[in-house]
Order: sequence, then C-alpha cells, then structure tokens
Amino acid sequence: MNRLAHAYLFCGPRGVGKTTLARIMAKTINCAQRDSSSSEPCNACESCTAMNESRSLNLIEIDAASHRGINEIRELREHVKFFPQQGLYKIFIIDEVHMLTSEAFNALLKTLEEPPAHALFILATTEVHKLPETIISRCQRFDFKKLPSLELKKRLLDITEKEHASIEEDIIDTLILRAEGCGRDAESMLGQLLSLGTERITWKQAELVLPRSDRVLIEQWIESVLSKNTQKALTLIQQLVDEGVDMERFVQDTIMVVRQNMMSAIAVNDTDNGQKYFHLLDRLIQRLPDIRKMAEMPHLPLELVSVEIALQMESGIPSRVTQPSVPLPSPQPGPGAALIHEPLKTYSSAPAKLSESGVSERWEEVLDYIQTHAPSLSFVLGVAQPISVQDDTITIAFSYKFHQDIINSPKNKAVVQKALQHVFGRVYTIRTVATEDTGESKDPPHDDILAIAVETFEGAVADV
Repeated sequence: MNRLAHAYLFCGPRGVGKTTLARIMAKTINCAQRDSSSSEPCNACESCTAMNESRSLNLIEIDAASHRGINEIRELREHVKFFPQQGLYKIFIIDEVHMLTSEAFNALLKTLEEPPAHALFILATTEVHKLPETIISRCQRFDFKKLPSLELKKRLLDITEKEHASIEEDIIDTLILRAEGCGRDAESMLGQLLSLGTERITWKQAELVLPRSDRVLIEQWIESVLSKNTQKALTLIQQLVDEGVDMERFVQDTIMVVRQNMMSAIAVNDTDNGQKYFHLLDRLIQRLPDIRKMAEMPHLPLELVSVEIALQMESGIPSRVTQPSVPLPSPQPGPGAALIHEPLKTYSSAPAKLSESGVSERWEEVLDYIQTHAPSLSFVLGVAQPISVQDDTITIAFSYKFHQDIINSPKNKAVVQKALQHVFGRVYTIRTVATEDTGESKDPPHDDILAIAVETFEGAVADV
C-alpha cells in the first residue's frame, strides 16, 4: 500500500526469522522493479543485487550486542543525515537492540522522534521487556512466534528433497523436538546431517551429529510404563545405557512428548489418559534434578519412575496433588517456612497397628519424601532414628538437642507428619527426645552447622 512507518520493532524468540525478514523488507522497500501489487522484491535490479551481495550503502546493520555504547549511536545519527545513493530509503537494522546502554537509548530516542523522511529503522530483539517504553511507543511492533511443528517439518523435508537426499522421518521429528520451534536451529542441525554426504541418512549416521534420544524409544517407554509393563520399560532403559544415550536429554525429550500427549488427551476430554500422562509428567519433572546429581548412575531415577508409576497404578495410591478429604489444622507458616501446602489426610486402607521395626524398615522412604519436599530438613532427620511407636505417637531420637529443636518447630513438625502419613497411610503424632546433651552449650557443633548449610544450598565447603 506504499505506507511505511519510520520505525519497526520485530520481537520474539531466537531463530524465527526477525533479522532475515528485516533484510527482505529493506530489499523490498528499495526495489526499483517491484510490481506495485506485489510485496516481493524482484532480486534483479541494482538495489536488490547490491543487498544480496552485502555491498549496498543503503542498508546499514548494527549488532547492538557488540556495539552498544553511546558513541556507536552517535555515529549512526551522523549516517542518518545523508540521503540514499539510490532508491528511496536508507534503512538501519539494529539487531539485539535490548543490549544498548541507557545512554545509547537516550541518543537513539531523539532520532526516532524526529527522523529524516529518507530514514527507516528496523529494531530486532529477543527480550522486548528490556526496552524503554519510550522506544517501544515510537515503533510499529510485530511479535514473532515459534514455528509450528508441521510447518517446520515441511520446510526440513523440502530442503532435504532439494539437496537430493532422504532422511528417516523419526530423525526429522527428533530435529524438530531439539529445535523447540527455532527454525534456524533445525536447519543448522539438518545442514550438519546433510554434510555427511550420504544419500540416505539413517540413525547410524545421525548419531555422529545428534545425541540420540529416539522418538520411537520415547513412545515405547511411555507406553510400557502406562501399561504397567515394567520389565519392558526397564529393558528399554538398559538399551539406552548400552547405546550411550544422554539420559538427561532423553528425559527432557520425554517430558515434552508426555506434555504433548497430555494436552491432546485434555483437548478431546479423555480424562483417564490425561490423568495418567499428568502423573507421569509430574514424576519425571521431580526426578530430572536427580539425574544431574547421580553422574555414575544417571539412569537410576528413570528406572525408579518406571517402577513407581506401575506400583502407583496397581495400588491406586493417590498422587501427592490429589485433593485431601480430611484436613488437619496446622499453624500458619512464617517467612521462609518449608511447609507442604497440603493438609494431612487419612486412608481407609491404613494399617491399624504399626511396630517400631515397621517404622525403621521404611524410614528411608520417609527421608526420600523429606528430600523431595523439604530438602533443608533431610540432613537433620538423616541423623535421627525412630525408637518407639505407641498408639498414634512415634518417638524420634536425635543426637543433639539443636536438631530436636529444629523438628519441634510447628512448621517443621507438620512437614514430618506429612511424610509419615504419606508413607504409612495415617496421621501420627510426633514426640522427640535428645539422647545426648553435654550441658555445656545449647549451640550446635560447628560441623553440624556446616553440614546443614551445605545440604540446604547444595554447595561445597571451599574454606573454613
């Protein structure tokens, strides 16, 4: 329509074509042979040719990530004064504009307020929230989105065909999964595969470039877990280990697939499958940090999920996010409290009697629950032991009174009660005793303070 703003703002995720479209737009604006009814440049005139060969004086690109100071913007303002050598406009593309300093933004603002008629600005950014409102308000804004999977797949297959090559479909699906909607990343990975020089690319060649996390194996593992075929699920995990698959990458890809399946099930009101996918997704997200911690056995957390989900489905034990039926009043948490914001509940199938040996045998399960929901208490309980059970009261012994005082705080006691209820299926009252008290000082030993700090913040002692 031959109506142009003096400044445009392209914002959105990385690799979706913001800078590329800015260049195409610049070429179109100055195209000498463009049909008035078309928005496409001719790619044949002198202006288009010069831009294609990166020698046009009418197109000036600035990378704000490396030229972010006020001096660069002052230099730009000097260029703005000069008329274009050919064509109607001199176009300035500022990439990653959010990297400019406050002084540089102030210098740019004056130019955006009163630009010469022959100057046009295109600003591109991935973090539009870092731009001053005064800059945003003087631009015509366009928000870019991640590329849909179907469109991205069509694009990759088209490139493969033009390169006279063929590639297995599940490899394309893996590329799309890795790219996460970023077209540039997807094309870059495809280019690496095509550079292998083979006419047909299979997983044997693709493994040289891609850390394997086969979409087919992901689907098979999910199906095995949800169908309670634990043996097959564990066999698939062992297969991944034997093939040297990055377990963290595999779990991340699995999380994405399970989420897609959950959303699809919800969209068609399939509540049963939706709930199954929800429970599986919830457990995978909880176990993902454990993979990073267990460098020697990164597959173990995934094996635990396989067994845990099957046992949960067989026993019908509700998930930790299930709405409670019998709430137990608890004190209001103070600042920084590590409370589980879920009231305690009782089960009809709860055991009527619990022995001291029964508590000791399953004490590790209590510690696992505490580690997941309140890591700051895991060390304190890790050095404690249950010593007796009387009716609905469990007595826990601590070596130091300092540890006893920590658990006796109302907010922390509620966390331990919740853990006991989760493992044993009923509500218990907690009684604590200190088996050793020197009487010299109520302060904790120095080593205990360090150990608690290290456990709480997941750090390491550098110097004392």
